[in-house]
Order: sequence, then C-alpha cells, then structure tokens
Amino acid sequence: MITGAIIDGDTIFIDPTDVSFPPRYSITSSLTGQPIINVSEKEIDSLDFLRKEAPTDHRIDRFIKLKYVDSTQFDVTSKTLSYNMQAGYRRSSLKQFTPGEFKSSLESSVSDSWGIRLVIDSVFTDPDYGVDTIFNERWYGRAFINIQDISDIRIIRMPDLSYFEKAFISRLTDNGSRELPVDLRDYCSSYNIEVTVETPESYGAPEIGDDLELADSLYSFKHYSEWNPESRRLILHYKYEISDGLTEPWGFISFVQKVTEAFDKPIVFKAE
Repeated sequence: MITGAIIDGDTIFIDPTDVSFPPRYSITSSLTGQPIINVSEKEIDSLDFLRKEAPTDHRIDRFIKLKYVDSTQFDVTSKTLSYNMQAGYRRSSLKQFTPGEFKSSLESSVSDSWGIRLVIDSVFTDPDYGVDTIFNERWYGRAFINIQDISDIRIIRMPDLSYFEKAFISRLTDNGSRELPVDLRDYCSSYNIEVTVETPESYGAPEIGDDLELADSLYSFKHYSEWNPESRRLILHYKYEISDGLTEPWGFISFVQKVTEAFDKPIVFKAE
C-alpha cells in the first residue's frame, strides 16, 4: 500500500519511508518521496508493471580491481553503482536478507555468473531506506582465476562479466530461422564496466588488441584497453547501451555474439 502520496503533474511521489517501489528518475531537493509511476487507470501492484522507458532507468556502473597475489589467486575489489529503477530494485531486494544472508547470496550469485571460485570477505551497501536514485554496493574478496603458462606467455582467463547469459543467444534463435523482430524492452539498459588488472613484473606486458565499437539505432557497444607499465595496471573498458524498441533479429543476434566474444577474450601477457 502506498501511503502519504502526492501528485505533481503526471507523477506520483510516495512517502519517503515507503521503499517498496523503485524510483524512475532523479529528483530535486524540492520534492519529497521517490518518483514512481505515471498516473493511469491501470492498477499497479507489482514491480513487474514498471516498464523501463529508457536505458537510464536501468543503469549500472561497475568498477572491479583484480590484484595478483600468487598462483591463481587475486584480491578483488568491486564497486557497483545502480541508478534510478535499478537502484530501487537493489534497495528493495536488500530487505529480504539479513547482512549475513545477503553476503552469502551475493557470493553465490557472483561466483555463478562469473564462472569462477570466489570468496567474499566483506560487503558494504547503502541503507535499505531513503529516496536516493543511486544505490552503492561494495565488496572485497578473493577470486581464483584460471591462468595458463605456455613458454614465456601467460594467459589469464577472465571472469565472465558479460551482461548476456550464455544461453541468451540460444533463446534468441530457438525457433530456427527467426523472422519475428526482437522486442528490446526486457534488455533496455545502460551498462558500464571498468576492470583493472594488476600483475607483477614477471608477467611482462599484455597484448593490447584493437578497439571494438558497434553501433545501431537501438544498441551500441564499445570496448578498449589501457596499459600503464609503471603501475603494472591494465584497464579494460566495456560500455553498452540498449534502448526500448523492436529490432531486426539477426543484426541484434550478431551484436550479442560480438559482445560476448569481447568479454570472453583472455588477457595474454608475454615476458619481456
């Protein structure tokens, strides 16, 4: 139940203490409560009815640091900023867990999605109340990553950080020669990820591949790398954005495949 709601134009603002629904847009200090839904005759009783209207509704910025320790172990620092509707979803989901349960659930879900063994030592989040349209999560832990040595070459198999699940392409093509357009409503999002990998001098220098940039009227992706030999830090950038709309199927399927391949690409170091 929404109590203490006020209406400003075509937007409902709820009591700041009611965090059952996520905000859609940023708010100003002159308004109290978080913006929820456009006023309509349709009853809204579930988060599922909140349609994402723009990539900024579901925006995520993620910053990950991997620092080599020994063998296959890396120290991990992860910071995730969720915005607008996504901030509300994360804040609402936090209410389901005790701090210990949330840490355990996060460790399990991240290990599963990254496809590696992961141990989370500590988690810090914003409180599960308030009306901020940004939700901040940080955790620290250890990741055990597959590293292959071939002569003077070291290959680091990176965690699977892609937005798309492995089975996603299969679902897109499960009807064989697909002719129907793809509805991008469920994939409408803005995702920015920055991965910093710090290695010892014995690893040598990484091979830096060409930048990758894909663009369409409804979706785009950009990937590039930066190497600082003095700090021994390799920074990988991945940015993509998907807008709501109908799109030609095989162009989008090709886009998903290329994005997945970019995330799957290992890091190759060669001793100097």
